[in-house]
Amino acid sequence: MIGQKLGHYEILAQIGEGGMGEVYRARDPRLSREVAIKILTRDRRERAESSDAQARFEREARAVAALSHPNILAIHNFGEQDGVAYAVTELLEGQTLLDELEAGPIPLRRAIDLAGQMADGLAAAHEKGIIHRDIKPANVFLMADGRLKILDFGLARTGPAETINSMTATLQGGTAPGTVLGTARYMSPEQVRGADVDPRSDIFAFGTVLWEMLSGKVAFQRDSAVEIMNAVLKEDPTELPPGDDSIPASVERIIRRCMEKAPERRFQSARDLAFAMRNSLDSTSRGLPAIEAPAARTSRRRLVLTSVALLVVGVVGGFWLSGQVRTSGILEPVKIIPLTYSGSDSAPAASPDGRTLAFVSERDGRPRIWLRQMQGGIEVPLTEGPDRDPKFSPDGSSILFTRKEGPVSSLYRVPAVGGAPRKIMDNASGACWSPDGGRIAYLDARGTPENLSARVNIRDLQSGNSKVLYETRGRFLHGLDWSPDGRWLLVAGGAATNNTVASLVIMDAETGEVEWSKERRRQFSAPNWMQDSESFIIAESSSLLGDISSSLGCVFRVEPFRDTERPLFWVQSVWAGTVDFVRFDFLAPNQIVFDEILWRGSLTESSLVPGQTANDSHTLTSGNSRDRQPSYSPDGSLITFSSNRSGNLDIWVLDRISGEVRQLTDDAAEDWDPVFTPDGRHVLWSSSRSGHLEIWTARADGSGARQVSNDGEDAENPTSDGQWVIYGGGSVDRAGIWKVRPDGSDTELIVKGSYFLPELSPDSHYVSYVGNDIENLIVHLYVTEIATGERVFDTEVDFRGLQNIIQPGRSRWMPDGNTLVFIAPDADDQYSLYTQDFRPDEDTTASRRLLISVGGNEDIESFGISPDGTSITFARIDHFRSLKLAEGEFGAGH
Repeated sequence: MIGQKLGHYEILAQIGEGGMGEVYRARDPRLSREVAIKILTRDRRERAESSDAQARFEREARAVAALSHPNILAIHNFGEQDGVAYAVTELLEGQTLLDELEAGPIPLRRAIDLAGQMADGLAAAHEKGIIHRDIKPANVFLMADGRLKILDFGLARTGPAETINSMTATLQGGTAPGTVLGTARYMSPEQVRGADVDPRSDIFAFGTVLWEMLSGKVAFQRDSAVEIMNAVLKEDPTELPPGDDSIPASVERIIRRCMEKAPERRFQSARDLAFAMRNSLDSTSRGLPAIEAPAARTSRRRLVLTSVALLVVGVVGGFWLSGQVRTSGILEPVKIIPLTYSGSDSAPAASPDGRTLAFVSERDGRPRIWLRQMQGGIEVPLTEGPDRDPKFSPDGSSILFTRKEGPVSSLYRVPAVGGAPRKIMDNASGACWSPDGGRIAYLDARGTPENLSARVNIRDLQSGNSKVLYETRGRFLHGLDWSPDGRWLLVAGGAATNNTVASLVIMDAETGEVEWSKERRRQFSAPNWMQDSESFIIAESSSLLGDISSSLGCVFRVEPFRDTERPLFWVQSVWAGTVDFVRFDFLAPNQIVFDEILWRGSLTESSLVPGQTANDSHTLTSGNSRDRQPSYSPDGSLITFSSNRSGNLDIWVLDRISGEVRQLTDDAAEDWDPVFTPDGRHVLWSSSRSGHLEIWTARADGSGARQVSNDGEDAENPTSDGQWVIYGGGSVDRAGIWKVRPDGSDTELIVKGSYFLPELSPDSHYVSYVGNDIENLIVHLYVTEIATGERVFDTEVDFRGLQNIIQPGRSRWMPDGNTLVFIAPDADDQYSLYTQDFRPDEDTTASRRLLISVGGNEDIESFGISPDGTSITFARIDHFRSLKLAEGEFGAGH
């Protein structure tokens, strides 16, 4: 293989070989970097028919492709050429934990730090539904810079629980002498018994590895695999011996809990374990020496270069990343300074000299471009609106922006000193300049909800010619940015069918060829290149649903081609729904300007009895929490809703008579969009408990929670007639409106396409739902007859403004089944409630009437109608946007 090519990679030297294949050092000429290539040749594949090696090789690549964390190694590519299957990974310098342990126990403080990193990596895998099943020192790699990487996902399985014989699979995974013995030492009791396993099995193995790190001895050391497995089942390790550093009781308690024989007595998640490790480091830090650098320890084995096929997408998950930052001195904390105070300002863009800031403001009721002089703070409007997405030209003389003209978004440019805007083109948005100012890159969308596509395009400003550079199906794109050296375009995006999958793509600005990409179950802000063109900044939420659950986000400096990232500072918002994302720009190398999105939701109940709506309205909940998605119980006595008032997104219930509010769910996952079943005995909702959103149910008191749907990606917005549960499926391959029995059986597709927010009619014959026409910025409220699958109703609703947590067209049926109530913008561009008659196969647009409008700076986001049709409860959303300045050491900016 030496001197040959796999794809465009040049093979330089062999650096390893094993039963699973060979590993080579190679060069990637496109990015001028060295990588490692792990291969499985045709002759090995022929032998693999009985040994399962090929399946392990492919399984490892798939598992890697689903993962995303700094403590799991990166896979750059995967393919096959001339009978050779190969995986291209990062090339690392360091040694395995097994090698390091040859020199004896690891000092306490460093062991705790490494264990915290290991728990972080496991948390990322488990959140994707992936169980490693083979955690041991040989599969933990220690890099020369102090970082830890988890290796070898060849035995990994996906899903909440294993359905195969775990012990058999684990033992058959070994091919070299001693592999079975080495693996058995770290197996959990349930693996030894051949029972189904879940993430807690990895937590047991984690405990045995940490035990060995601190003691220098294997926790279950016996002479044979049978004796080892018997010890795992029946015996406890001896007391941890004190070394140079006395091992605190708090650390030993963590290890003991990890190694409990019964899974329910262990830590229930790796995230909780990581948190415990961080706290143990804090509680034991007094009097301990600093973390010893890896190079200070010597092993009888030499340091080696190696690679492992695992995808690192750098999950930016809040607290667990705190362990990744190392510094030899104390860094000044980042200082956050408010810049604007109107409560309606967003989308900042800095001039090249850093003296002027362009931004969008709705302070006078119309979104348009404003300018702020950084010295003196003078703010003046530049355009008439409705406008958004300003970007200064490279020479600072003009500003590019998007203007909404009816159903069309058009690109304009205007002199920075003021003057008449000039249209560049129609049907485009999210544009940015090339570094030389001669071209622009822009976004557009095409297709219907059944066949959506989003594109990155390049337009030459002199000739007026455009070309499509990149196209993706079933996704929307945002945050397009051109690197200062002109080589790359960077864009963020997400699945058009769901709220849970975010992506980043770097493409060649000339060819459109994708050079780097990452995908994860978090939410992204818009990215922004730094001046070196080798790194960018981006914020990522620390939870699946981002700002909806009010969790913090973290801003990172990412070096994509080195697969590294560094946390910079925390922000209170990242993504508030659809394309409502935070933006960043550099005023100077040590100054980043960004927008902050804050919002709160309260519940109000009004009468629907004619003549009483205005006189009989009262507040049910208020405060700074986000109370939304109300739904009545069948007898009308209770209202269930989602709220973050506990610090987490959970389901709550309000008693209409007493006013008592109680928490129904308290799982660490995110629970939202609840509805009672028709008999009032159960509640349905959408939850991330399985690592992605699925439909769950529980008794009306919150007990007996269980999963109903098995969408595999994103199931939301349940509605039920007792016989069926209707929901929106967000999996890209399975997008549509689905129905499933309450016991999870008989899943059937009702409508295929990027549709969501289904609502069952009172007679169970019809389902209403929403589809977004991205190209024309129109929302369609549809109704389909369930029995035939035929669409019998279609009415259009307009988009409005920036508050995209609100979905126009969200509907409920009046109890008579003859009227639909839905959300739409009113004459003042505030989201309000409208009614419209429903008659199959008729256009009833003329019957549309305004039902309720709250006015002011508030919008109606979601609502529920009482079973007797006399009352309606709606969520009022009050939102604020402001510009802020972050000052600190970030590296070279624009």
